[in-house]
Amino acid sequence: MKILVTGATGLIGSRLIDALIMSGYSDIRILARNRGDYFNKQSIPLKVYQWDLKQRYIDDSALRNIDCIIHLAGENIASGHWNDQKKRQIRDSRVQGIQLLMDTIRNSSTRPSKFIVASAIGIYGDRGEEILDSTSELGSGFLSQDCKEIEQICLNQNLKRMQVVCLRIGIVLAKEGGLLRKMLPIFKLGIAGVLGIMSIYQNIWELGMKLERFPTLFKRNVSLLRPPIV
Repeated sequence: MKILVTGATGLIGSRLIDALIMSGYSDIRILARNRGDYFNKQSIPLKVYQWDLKQRYIDDSALRNIDCIIHLAGENIASGHWNDQKKRQIRDSRVQGIQLLMDTIRNSSTRPSKFIVASAIGIYGDRGEEILDSTSELGSGFLSQDCKEIEQICLNQNLKRMQVVCLRIGIVLAKEGGLLRKMLPIFKLGIAGVLGIMSIYQNIWELGMKLERFPTLFKRNVSLLRPPIV
């Protein structure tokens, strides 16, 4: 199977590459804005191709005879303040990236059988103590609207012979980064308390555990969320 990954230098993407290689996949291609940036952050020698959202450019050879695209690229929502400029960057990085990939696929002589895109459980909004699952009504607010737009763009493409899978990812815990890395120094100092208010439920993504199940998405749709409430 030939797999193309965007966002390979991010927290999930970098660990995903390791998981795919451990699962026996050998033809893994990387789509990066800066080829040098990938090689500076990753020691695994893979084929790296360039794309540029502003110029609406993708190296066409990256998609040649590809079987699956895993699209994780996008502005980091955990860094910086969510002012108008940051929100615009979050939205544009995702929407423009997906649209460019879909347009390129549409005009390509070959088509992947599966397109896996990162969404988030933020699509359900802030619902307090309500227990949610994939059949729950979607929420409101910036992150919810952003996720809904991402999924609508993907699901409305009507590209024949290509299945779209939208991964609604929970809060990621990993020692390399994400929420846990920000929390640990405070907890080690013994000054941490309750995060947020007690009436908020969260779904936690333990990164290693979830990525072990990731390759099953090539065969069928599965939930990668953790059942217990936190």
